[in-house]
Amino acid sequence: MRTRQTGTEKQEKKRYRTQLFLTLGLLQLTLLVLLLLPSPQTVIGQTYYSNTTVLTKLNISNAAPIVYNVFIYDNDSLAGGDMILTPGTTDRIFCNATVNDSNGWTDVNISNGTLFHAGNFSDPNDNNVRYENTSCSIMQNNGFADSALVTCSFEVYFYADAGAWNCSIEAEDNSSVSDQAFANSTKTIAQLYAIDLDTAVVDYGVLNVTEVSSPTTVNITNAGNMHINLSVEGYGSSLHDDLAMNCSKQSTIAVGLERYALTASANWSVNMTPLTSNPLTNGIGNLTIWQNEDDLGNSTNTTWWAIKAPIGAESGACNGSLVFSAIPA
Repeated sequence: MRTRQTGTEKQEKKRYRTQLFLTLGLLQLTLLVLLLLPSPQTVIGQTYYSNTTVLTKLNISNAAPIVYNVFIYDNDSLAGGDMILTPGTTDRIFCNATVNDSNGWTDVNISNGTLFHAGNFSDPNDNNVRYENTSCSIMQNNGFADSALVTCSFEVYFYADAGAWNCSIEAEDNSSVSDQAFANSTKTIAQLYAIDLDTAVVDYGVLNVTEVSSPTTVNITNAGNMHINLSVEGYGSSLHDDLAMNCSKQSTIAVGLERYALTASANWSVNMTPLTSNPLTNGIGNLTIWQNEDDLGNSTNTTWWAIKAPIGAESGACNGSLVFSAIPA
């Protein structure tokens, strides 16, 4: 038996169907919109693949110079020996390097060099331990477009410290960019024992028999790079002949009659030291001629010499020789 619907129930059913249709329509519209949206696997303007290649770009405004192969030498050490200084003057020592600049070797426009005793790189310039050249030469290296050869020379004084020396080369390009490198190995400046005398002749003048000459000075300057003492010996005509001089008519003066001292007031017979015909192994007592210091000038010491004309010496000229040798102090 069917139950008759009231008017109110009919209206409720109609309203329900209407809402259902609206809801279904909204769902369909939503699905349509979602279908039209871009896929989450796709970015507008880019496509992803399993392998992707992109271009890379860089703009280098300037290439810095690179300094390498720094080495030291002088004429003595070319065959692998030590660097030997020249007594009393200067000796030229070189420091070379190779500089690479990809802008071309002509881009390297300034090069400085520093030659220094090991451990003294940061010291002020000093002829004992440090030299600087601010205008080293720059030239193309064997025709290579990007490679330059830098040569620095240094006038090194005879009293520069013995031992290990190193050098550095700094190169700067036209953009004021620089590089610096040191030598891979040091070079040794050899010990130099040398002297410079202020005279080549010791002239005692004219003496009568038994007369002693006035003291004559011989100034000795250290011409090397070590503290020194002196070994002295004398001879008449040949080494170790026990003579100070040979005289005319075959007379002689014994070596012990020629004497020396370190003070001007020394007395020949009391406190002057007799010369010998053999070198002094330990040098002259209380004498040291120091290595020259750059800020103090030459290091010099003075010796005083005198001789006695013995009985039996005949009138005429007498001649002999003095040998001065630098030895370690």
